[in-house]
Amino acid sequence: SMPDVYSIAMGGGSHVKIHKDSIQIGPQSCANKFLNEAMAFGGKQLTLTDVALALGCFDIPGAKLQKIKLPRSGCKAVISEAVKKVYDVISKIGPEELNLPIVLIGGGAALLPKDLLDSRFIVPPYAYVANAYGAALAEISATVDTVVSLEDRQKVLERLQEQAIQSAIQ
Repeated sequence: SMPDVYSIAMGGGSHVKIHKDSIQIGPQSCANKFLNEAMAFGGKQLTLTDVALALGCFDIPGAKLQKIKLPRSGCKAVISEAVKKVYDVISKIGPEELNLPIVLIGGGAALLPKDLLDSRFIVPPYAYVANAYGAALAEISATVDTVVSLEDRQKVLERLQEQAIQSAIQ
């Protein structure tokens, strides 16, 4: 069994682009080039980490906040958009799950200010190391739970396997 998992392309290295009437966060990312490309480290790319640093959400030694060329009001708008993206994904879960805890992991989890999230949210220690590692290794599966006669064992197993495959595809 696995919890319901939704993924957002929104990590610390996610590119932030501000358009006339919208804010785009990701899916492009600096990824492993973050320390060379992010504004706080002398690069030219505005990232979600730059925005969170500018708002004082956390600190990274060596970051130069004066290099982040976005006013505080713009940073607040970007963080609000990031939080909105999280809530948009949660809305897909459905009304029956509104009281379940929401566990945030990955590079963007620690960037969201706790005061903008409701009490359902949990950001475990070391959440940032999860990143896409688990998603890349997770297998898609399905379970068929039934009682059958094994008189014609091979045909029964093939039929159950086909049911499981169809369930996984759905």
